[in-house]
Amino acid sequence: MPANTNVASRPGTALELHPFSGGGTAVTTTARISEHIDSPFIGHPTDMYVAPTSQIDDLLTRGASLHDVEVMLGLGEGDLSVGSVVRVDIPDALDRNLRLPDPSTGNRFHRPYAGLTTGNLDEAVIESPLRTEVSSTVVEGL
Repeated sequence: MPANTNVASRPGTALELHPFSGGGTAVTTTARISEHIDSPFIGHPTDMYVAPTSQIDDLLTRGASLHDVEVMLGLGEGDLSVGSVVRVDIPDALDRNLRLPDPSTGNRFHRPYAGLTTGNLDEAVIESPLRTEVSSTVVEGL
């Protein structure tokens, strides 16, 4: 296991060129968000999986199906099928302890220490933001 899994502090990485410099985006569902409705955080109160906002923008603007999105994010089939699909945009992802996911929290498709989903999108974990700190939008057409 690498000693330093903090994505933002990889040696030789210029922050302005970092994949997460334009923010991070989590893709979830209204059903999953409602599981934590009494929490001040959006989604799970400890950690949130994110991909770079630019990569999620590209994925959604090219007309990906629900199945395509699940595959690209390394999710299981049907993981986004209950409730409406929601994108949660976190503009300051680099300031939220951005790091590689802990392999023990990944699903069966997790690629330990790769920093990539099975669809080759960059992937990281951040400290969960408060609901008031993010923009969340239902993704129409999925």
